[in-house]
Amino acid sequence: MKRSNICSLTRSNTSRARQVRLVKKPAMPKAKPLLSTVASALKAPAKDQPVQFSRVTAQEPKTLNKSFSYENDQLITTANAYLMKGTVEKVEVNDLLDFQNLLETASANVAFTYGVTDSPSATIVASRLKNDADDNTITRTRNHFKYPQEPGVLMLDYDPPPHGKPFSPRRLISKLRRVVPALADAAMLWRASSSSGIILPDGTTTGLKGQRLYILVKDASLIPKAAKALEYLLWAAGLGWIYISKSGIPLRRCPIDQAVYRPEHLDFVANPTLGSGVKREVPDSFIDGDHYTRFDLQSVIDAATLDVVNRAKANYDKRKAEKQDEIQRIRAAWVEAQVPRLAERAKLSQHQARQVLTAAVEGQILGPDFILKTDQGEEVSVGEILSNPTQWDRRHFHDPLEPDYRQDNRIAFLRTNVKRPNLFSHAHGGQRYFLGEIKPKVMIVPGGKDRVTDQCVAVLISTGYYFLLGQGGPLIRIKNGRSQQVSTEMLADDLDRLIEFVRERSRSQSEALERNHVTIDAPNWICSRLQSICRTRAEFPVLQAAINAPTLRPDGSLLSTPGYDRETQLFLIAEASHKWSIPVDPGLDEAKAALEQLWRYFRLFPWVGPIDRGVALAALLTACLRPMLPTAPGFGFDAPTAGSGKTSVGMATGALANGEAPAAIPPVPSDNDESRKRYFALLMEAMRVILLDNLIEPLGNAALNTFLTAPLYSDRTLGSSKVLKLPNRALFLITGNNLRIIGDTYRRILVARMDAKMEHPDRRTFEFDPVERVLACRQELVAAALTIIRAWITAGRPRLGPGRTASFELWDDLVRQPVCWVSSWSKLPSGKPRFADPIKSLQRNLDQDPETQQLRALLTTWDACFNAQPGQDRQTVNDLIRFVSSQKEAPRNSPAGQLHAALVEIAGEPNGVINSRRLGRWLERHADRPINGLRLVPRGTLHRANCWQVVRSKDQPSVKA
Repeated sequence: MKRSNICSLTRSNTSRARQVRLVKKPAMPKAKPLLSTVASALKAPAKDQPVQFSRVTAQEPKTLNKSFSYENDQLITTANAYLMKGTVEKVEVNDLLDFQNLLETASANVAFTYGVTDSPSATIVASRLKNDADDNTITRTRNHFKYPQEPGVLMLDYDPPPHGKPFSPRRLISKLRRVVPALADAAMLWRASSSSGIILPDGTTTGLKGQRLYILVKDASLIPKAAKALEYLLWAAGLGWIYISKSGIPLRRCPIDQAVYRPEHLDFVANPTLGSGVKREVPDSFIDGDHYTRFDLQSVIDAATLDVVNRAKANYDKRKAEKQDEIQRIRAAWVEAQVPRLAERAKLSQHQARQVLTAAVEGQILGPDFILKTDQGEEVSVGEILSNPTQWDRRHFHDPLEPDYRQDNRIAFLRTNVKRPNLFSHAHGGQRYFLGEIKPKVMIVPGGKDRVTDQCVAVLISTGYYFLLGQGGPLIRIKNGRSQQVSTEMLADDLDRLIEFVRERSRSQSEALERNHVTIDAPNWICSRLQSICRTRAEFPVLQAAINAPTLRPDGSLLSTPGYDRETQLFLIAEASHKWSIPVDPGLDEAKAALEQLWRYFRLFPWVGPIDRGVALAALLTACLRPMLPTAPGFGFDAPTAGSGKTSVGMATGALANGEAPAAIPPVPSDNDESRKRYFALLMEAMRVILLDNLIEPLGNAALNTFLTAPLYSDRTLGSSKVLKLPNRALFLITGNNLRIIGDTYRRILVARMDAKMEHPDRRTFEFDPVERVLACRQELVAAALTIIRAWITAGRPRLGPGRTASFELWDDLVRQPVCWVSSWSKLPSGKPRFADPIKSLQRNLDQDPETQQLRALLTTWDACFNAQPGQDRQTVNDLIRFVSSQKEAPRNSPAGQLHAALVEIAGEPNGVINSRRLGRWLERHADRPINGLRLVPRGTLHRANCWQVVRSKDQPSVKA
């Protein structure tokens, strides 16, 4: 019979009697009637062995099938799928018609398994009811069921994808034969699942929900391998998808369910029981192909070539990468939802509970504090189980991560009397969890470095305290309340503590690796490789900074939950028991009280005026937000005399940011390369506060300008050609007497000036040490600072400071504008404003900038010397030098004398000669910069020399050749 021939279950047109044999225990032979012997001989070719499988008949519960009823306008589904006691008998059929007849006539208490037992029949009970003395009583486990090395039944359970239209029966068979051409020779019995075709009283129907295909195979022992090969073939053809569980576990799915290929798996074949008013209509089952055929599964296994496997894995990796953000989001949400209950039940801090849950969902390790739910509904910790393993061995549990999964209280099976106690859950296709603080085992074998690397990466991530410092930065770990860059020695130590590395004893014993191995230290190559490739592994979470006090997110919401915050990529190191008194929507009165608390230790410093106090307040708010801000200006504390309190206020501000007094760093060299290396080295050490104390020389160069305005700072690592990009979340502070900030740096550092107005301010006495007070009540001061900003947000985010500070836009939104808002209502006893817009301090920087003063003098004297004389408005560098040289006798206070003095200051040599090359470069660097309504502009060339002109800022001169 050809494959296109189709047989339906219509007993009236079946020409020959259907016969099903139950395998009985040996008995005395009886003589067979002649006609019966002839009928058996005609039934099938003699070379075909009968097909074996098992039929389970339930005694408790009474039924195994599903039942559907309609109550209160809802479809009620009941599934009695928990076999407690029954009988199992081995069944033989000759072809698919026999099997089809058994399927259609199965009673409500019957299910099939496609593994067989050693005994033709036996009593079957749940594991906990097994009496070891009863030899003819078995359990539904692989100890008693196995796929026979003889003809058997392969069941294909069709799962339609979550998106898209399900295949019709014909389309399903056609698609499978196209993806797996070997299946063209397989006869298939199609049948609808018991949940399909349910029709409610109002006429709505469930439709064709599930479909089953049955194939008679020559060797049933090949079923697991063939099912895996079929999965590879479907994935390679692009027919796979990722399903994410409620706990964030990515599960591989394809049209053929892979969870059913266990010899003890029950196939609930009986038609459903229908309640009053409920009907069912499904297509008749049918056979596509020759119903005598025994299919060779080896052809499917052979079809899954190495190329197919690689394509399948590539498609899986692609799908998983597409889902990675969703996986992490769902995992994080699951962990956060479980934290409060576990923390309360196990008496843990929320941070500890979060670590336990993260290890469970990411590393499949159930720590001693993890809580399991037994099949009887009891809650027990893993620690309690491990303290009495014999009592708990072979018990059933709910799924550890999703206890309500399918309402199955026996879905997980515990083994404690083994070398590595574990809980295997059948949820989502099966997952094994190891109990206790058990190190995962990593086998070192030749050619397996990639696998070892992946395993080590997974373990490091599962700890919850390994991160990349910025996107593509070095490996960082959170330990002992601080972040540390991981050295090779640190990594080796952690790997030895987290993982059991083993290697085989000898090559001749390679087939018994579990029994013949030795434990070794973490190999040096894995430490070097992890440090080299960690920047390319997308699995590692990115860390911008570790903080030890709450802060705000960019949207103004409060970040106060200990642990890793994926939105800001910050890690808050704090005990969950600590509660910060930060109102959700504080009003003006609460803002005033918070300002009084925050400012009380800083109000006694001798600030010169409102602008200086505004800068100091902005520095305090920035200290609390800096790890979240991509960029922020630096802050300087300045005074005319030593002992005014500059270092104290700088140290106190740094203590507010970091929780400890910052180390004062000697002045950084003005050389651009040396500055760049110094700042990069400080970021490599994850410095939260950089305090340059007692500056004497002018401050400003290109390296510092980049450092203050770049969210990422890059440079070569010492002794290497590798370039790293590090996140710059450091608070930059400087102190000094009469600070001079030069060049473009003037707009990147806000300076607060103090003046005690006395000759020896260092002899003053104070009632307290500001640094000690800030450290003693730092959490309360941080809460006060955040309350001020939150109150500004509650007030509608009023923008009272004009414009928006370039390069520091988010800082302007969340720091400068709240300070301007405070300035509008915080008054001194005299009624004058206590604070002012901190940005106004930049004009003072500009006025005190030596280069600004030089440019102002040059522009003013140039304008006086040349612009009043027609035809002399364009000058080359040599023209300028010749002019001032010809005016040596001019009075020093005349325009010509002042121009000569300005040029000498800009480009003069020790002997008083003006260096033309240095002057030319200086003019190019300051072109088009307006000062006092004047600016220097290029005006073409004359005799191949650049010409310059000073114009009014409102003028728009055109360049002429």
